[in-house]
Amino acid sequence: MKKEGIVNISLNASGNLAIEYSGGQPQIANDNNLTDEQKEIKKFFQQVKEQNGETYFNRNELEQFVNQTNNEEAKGKQENGKDLTIPVVIGMGAIILLLVGVIVYKNKKRGY
Repeated sequence: MKKEGIVNISLNASGNLAIEYSGGQPQIANDNNLTDEQKEIKKFFQQVKEQNGETYFNRNELEQFVNQTNNEEAKGKQENGKDLTIPVVIGMGAIILLLVGVIVYKNKKRGY
């Protein structure tokens, strides 16, 4: 949307896509000239309209939603990484102590 300068995409009352570019009036897209992506958007809007949902995409709202989602995912990954650090360090320490203990026991048994 941003690359093409699209600010808003909506489904008008007659069921056609209305595409608003930055600094301009909405343009009604003819069904014969729709790209594959625009056809998918129109199909989505028609399904949402049947469920009494909102039939528009606003670029600013989409960018905010994507940024919020990315921030939540990044925060979740950071928290997951912190949660496992202490148990991993303790586990590795226990394995090292176990190996040292086995080596010392074997050496004492041989009489070194």
